[in-house]
Amino acid sequence: RFLLEETTTTGCLIPIAICDAEELIDCPSATIDTLLTFLQQPPHCILESFPKTHRSCMIRFHRTSPSDLRKADEVIDGILRIAKQQSGNYRFDLIPLADSLSTTIGDIKSHLNILKHKGEISVEFSQECFLVKMLKDDLNEEELVVF
Repeated sequence: RFLLEETTTTGCLIPIAICDAEELIDCPSATIDTLLTFLQQPPHCILESFPKTHRSCMIRFHRTSPSDLRKADEVIDGILRIAKQQSGNYRFDLIPLADSLSTTIGDIKSHLNILKHKGEISVEFSQECFLVKMLKDDLNEEELVVF
């Protein structure tokens, strides 16, 4: 119940931080994963669950300047539009980036890893999370009592 009360935006991808969820409902991530799977099944069909992923990312540029690389790379351009820069590091949330580029988090992570292997950037993924999409936005008390 506590995990879904604040996540009522239907159709949007919603990250649920694993460590926060474990603390909030005092159970291991495997149990939470099982619960999310249960909520996908009939008769509930409250949400769609996706594989665990990372919510945040930090990159640092090495070979090519950010402004030059953004001209040739759509992902880097998207990152530079939303990232917060601090001490040469660019921090950003992967979900809004994937939405803005109409792609998946997996595709972005793969692309960044390619740039990493080319020596263009260093990359660090953080904040592991469950990723869900709410299928209903009007959960009633009876549906919430399942939790």
